[in-house]
Amino acid sequence: MNIRNETSLIIGFHSRGEKQKIREKLNTFTAEKMKLDKFMSMFLEKFERKMNWEDLDTPIWNLYRKKSDEYSKVSQLIKVATYYSTKP
Repeated sequence: MNIRNETSLIIGFHSRGEKQKIREKLNTFTAEKMKLDKFMSMFLEKFERKMNWEDLDTPIWNLYRKKSDEYSKVSQLIKVATYYSTKP
């Protein structure tokens, strides 16, 4: 998911007055965030004990960082979509 492309799409929808498309994007991002929430909860429940703070270059840590980055991007896109969906 590319933040710039998605943000540009949202801004384009707003400039054309297509609020429904912004809401659809917002729903998509919210669903994605919920999936990532569930994944992260299950991931930490299963691998928390195996996550060694002294050795951060392991497959477990790499996957955790990757999913954490995705979560941050989705959260940012939700904020953008929410802003433009409520902006007149």
